[in-house]
Amino acid sequence: MLPGLRPTPENIQNLGVKPAVYPDFGVTEIAVTPLFVKIIAKPQKSCPVPPLHIKTVLHSFNRRATQFQDYGFMFTKQVTDSKVYQWFQERLEIQAISDDISSKYVPPHVNIFYCIGGITLVCFIIQFATGFAMTFYYKPTVAEAYNSIQYIMNEVNFGWLIRSVHRWSASMMVLMMILHVFRVYLTGGFKRPRELTWVTGVTMAVITVTFGVTGYSLPWDQVGYWAVKIVSGVPEAIPVVGGTIVEFLRGGTSVGQATLTRFYSLHTFVLPWLIAVFMLLHFLMIRKQGISGPL
Repeated sequence: MLPGLRPTPENIQNLGVKPAVYPDFGVTEIAVTPLFVKIIAKPQKSCPVPPLHIKTVLHSFNRRATQFQDYGFMFTKQVTDSKVYQWFQERLEIQAISDDISSKYVPPHVNIFYCIGGITLVCFIIQFATGFAMTFYYKPTVAEAYNSIQYIMNEVNFGWLIRSVHRWSASMMVLMMILHVFRVYLTGGFKRPRELTWVTGVTMAVITVTFGVTGYSLPWDQVGYWAVKIVSGVPEAIPVVGGTIVEFLRGGTSVGQATLTRFYSLHTFVLPWLIAVFMLLHFLMIRKQGISGPL
């Protein structure tokens, strides 16, 4: 390819990369923007190809085409020549990171139902942002909790909107989580070698439900109070250790200030850190193993 020639599907075909690397690969899209070059190549339906082949093909573009060497795999020449890019490249090798991120293979069978897990993540981010905003005004005491909620709803600028988004996105997160679990189960995504991915996902589902239980009590109204009393009393049916668990959850023999403090700590500190750890493990394993295939 001549220097300065814009990459097009026809020019890529002229490079002879397709038969040289893998006979059933085809380039379907090439987009050049001021910041990056995006190449989409996928196998034909009749030929299942491992994820590593897509990286091999795209790296071959870099080696065989002068224009792609000038641009870099993901960044354009204008970016790679900048001092900022070179500073980060020297210290972090961001070109290798961008190659790894942008060359990940997505199987042809992936559809909208595979995006439900991402929607659940978006709901969690909304929950985190709106919940953090409400901590500036919420008072976790039995005497002031309800009044602080009323203050947020009626006095704080857009407080009603923040709390309403927090409440409805919580319901949406639980719904999306349930649908995601069903999708993974029905498509066999829990099978070998993805057993640990399934375990971390189920653990996050339990944590999500716990978020709902602890958050339900924080307004400390009639619904919240009796919900805490019933939920915290359930373990009492467990032989021998049931009473100890109930006292641990309530902070005493009855529901009161200690109970609200513990539920608030769980909801705003313990559970967010816990789900963040399992979320990181979940995503790392998905990144390592790839998306599961259809049944």
